[in-house]
Amino acid sequence: MTLILKREIYNEIVEHVKQEEPYEACGILVGKIHNDKRIVLKIYKSKNISKNPLSSYIIDFDTLRKAIVEADKKRWEIIGFYHSHPPKLLRPSLIDISKANWHNASYVIVTMYEYEISSWVWNDDEKKFYREDVIIL
Repeated sequence: MTLILKREIYNEIVEHVKQEEPYEACGILVGKIHNDKRIVLKIYKSKNISKNPLSSYIIDFDTLRKAIVEADKKRWEIIGFYHSHPPKLLRPSLIDISKANWHNASYVIVTMYEYEISSWVWNDDEKKFYREDVIIL
């Protein structure tokens, strides 16, 4: 699989990460899946409602509900989620692994202060992340 982000969407995610630093930013990726490409068309920035936002994130339910309803109206899908990590940590953390539960979703990680990006697909059957390519257009 390949995750495709327009430059504007990538910039929107980075701005969200900058606004929330040093806390983890988080949000929802919505768009279309075509063959082996996940095309992100919109993001929904979420409030991080985790009790420990320095090292984990929880997406606000109202934001998730809004994303699902609006995606359904446009015949789009929830592609996945994004959140930020400390610099150099482009892999899912143990907390990410323990909380992942959306099978076959993309989990995008953007590092704070450096704004590097990686994406991982969650396989709920295997309880494991697999790296996917990211293309920024």
